[in-house]
Amino acid sequence: MIQKVYTASCMQALEYVYFNRSGVDKFAIISIQETSNGGNGFEFTISGCCKDVLTIQFDDVNVYSLEEQGYSEWLSEQKKLGKIRVFDTSISCLIKHFVDSVNEDDEITTLLIHCAAGVSRSPAVAAAISQYLFGNDGMFFENQVPNKYVYDVLLKYLKGV
Repeated sequence: MIQKVYTASCMQALEYVYFNRSGVDKFAIISIQETSNGGNGFEFTISGCCKDVLTIQFDDVNVYSLEEQGYSEWLSEQKKLGKIRVFDTSISCLIKHFVDSVNEDDEITTLLIHCAAGVSRSPAVAAAISQYLFGNDGMFFENQVPNKYVYDVLLKYLKGV
């Protein structure tokens, strides 16, 4: 059962996996990959203490902010051209299925979520998951800047609203 949710940058995630490869902490990873260059250049695999991995791709796009600034048409055009992948319910569905599955595994205690910088997308996903599992997301809003759009879409899906 998941007891801890951590966020990280790519480098921090690699270090976490490396230094915990033979430890007692059994963990799962949600790896948020870049879309513009086809990924981050690496993928995690199940091995050692890493018991499960979900790799997803979406861009760090805050739809609310773009709409407020009058970029709705530009965003729509970029999505049609396949230049931007915006977080959506299909990604939320993958995350929910993964989290529910991992949370049923008594061996896994930690969920590590990483994106490129560990500042916006991974804290948004972690905050929504923490709210869903523990009823508390505050720690991810203290020192990070979660993508509010990603957080809202995922939390709404997790809660079945």
